[in-house]
Amino acid sequence: MHKFRQFNQILNEAMQNSRNKIIEIDKTYQSSMKKEEKLKRQYYHLKLNKKQKRILNDYIDCIQINRNRYADISYIAGMRDAIDALCNLGLIIDFDEQQYK
Repeated sequence: MHKFRQFNQILNEAMQNSRNKIIEIDKTYQSSMKKEEKLKRQYYHLKLNKKQKRILNDYIDCIQINRNRYADISYIAGMRDAIDALCNLGLIIDFDEQQYK
């Protein structure tokens, strides 16, 4: 189990570092973030009652959580695919795949 935790920690750190470096230079992402900020400011000025605002906030939170988790799962799946490919090429030996699932 120790190897599994260590693998996940290394994977999480690599994912954060890689993602942050790409985000800093990705023009599409930067543009989308600017648009999101503008829309957020507009959203805060809407005249909504508490129930409407709660529903919208819950909906937005749910979308964000799902998209973030999907991105994390995609990254992890890509890493697993890369490890599988390296194993199949014989570049990684003695790898117990079941320990990392």
